[in-house]
Amino acid sequence: MGKLTITVEKPSGAKQGEEDAAEGAAEDAKKGKKHQAVPSEQLPKLKKQLTDTQIEELIEDAVTAAKGNLSSDDFDEKIRDTLGNMTRVGAEKALNNCVKKSSNREVKNRQAYFMGIISMAIKKSQQKEAAKKQVGDNKPADE
Repeated sequence: MGKLTITVEKPSGAKQGEEDAAEGAAEDAKKGKKHQAVPSEQLPKLKKQLTDTQIEELIEDAVTAAKGNLSSDDFDEKIRDTLGNMTRVGAEKALNNCVKKSSNREVKNRQAYFMGIISMAIKKSQQKEAAKKQVGDNKPADE
C-alpha cells in the first residue's frame, strides 16, 4: 500500500470549533439542513493533486461499487474540488467511505452528507500525519 502524504496549511484566524465543523456536517445532512459542509475557506489549503479526469474516474468507480445507491449527481462541484486536492489514495478512501454509507435512505441532503464524510477523511488523515510527525520529532538524534 502506498504512503499517503498531505500538505496542510491551517487557515489564518481559525476559531476553536471550526476543526469540528466537519463532524456536524453529516448529522446536519441527515436532518435535512441545507448544505452545511465545512466552508472551503475552513478546509486546509491543499495543492491540486488529481486531474478532473481522474476525479471523474474515481467517482464513476464509486457509483459502480455502490450498486445503485449512488449517482454522480451526489457529488457536487465543491466535493469534486475537495477530492482533487487529495492524493489518489486519500480520495479513494474517502469515496469508499461514501460507498459504505450510501445506502442510508434517511439522508435528505446527500451532497452535504457526503461532503461531511470526505471532510472527516481529511481530518483523520491530518491527525495521522501529525501523529507521525510527533513520533518523528521525539526520536533521539543519531550521534
